[in-house]
Amino acid sequence: MKNLVVINDQSVEFEVMDNGIFTTSLSVAAVFEKRHADIIAKISEFPTDDFNERNFSLVKYQDQKGEFRPMYKMTRDGFSLLVMGFTGERAYKWKIEFIAAFNKMEAMIKRGNSHLDVIINNMGVLNEKIDKLQAKNSALAGELIEASRKYTAALERENALLRRDAEGAGQLLKKSTKLSEAERDEVARLYESGLSQAQICRRLGRSDTAVRNAIRSRSLGSASGLFRGAL
Repeated sequence: MKNLVVINDQSVEFEVMDNGIFTTSLSVAAVFEKRHADIIAKISEFPTDDFNERNFSLVKYQDQKGEFRPMYKMTRDGFSLLVMGFTGERAYKWKIEFIAAFNKMEAMIKRGNSHLDVIINNMGVLNEKIDKLQAKNSALAGELIEASRKYTAALERENALLRRDAEGAGQLLKKSTKLSEAERDEVARLYESGLSQAQICRRLGRSDTAVRNAIRSRSLGSASGLFRGAL
């Protein structure tokens, strides 16, 4: 993230990198009205130590001619060390404005990090709710599967009962249907062979009434034939 601040009618660039805030030696030279080469030389005179490595970073920039030249990026501590020897009322004012710009950028980072912390916390709460919903959905899915299984079993039992009732009705219909001529002949033959009425019913799968009527009709027919012959 970069931000431009106007100091001494110069656009000063502040950049956030790795949660650190950096300005450039070009900006410092422009604001304090010094040659950039002199600023580079001043920084080069600093000892090469941990402080230098943390607060100054030598990079390249492209000038108006398209040529690449050296430039330093520096932190607030690096800036403070560099401008420590700059004196005068105007230099004092510009130092204050630089420091204010650094503070503003730091506040922006803190607000951003705070906002990020809130987002992370909210994401954690949201993920927890999602996990609970998923567990609840899994439980509901299990209940639905069990309910479906029970419903299917109930339908199968009901269908079995309906089939049994239908078969029973068919058997009852068969037993109560009027006997054909061939069936009546068979009833007569079995009766004459010595089978009882109940035995004939079981063998032919016909109702007691149908078999009894067949026996009676054949018996009456036989008797009628005898009477006709006698006359």
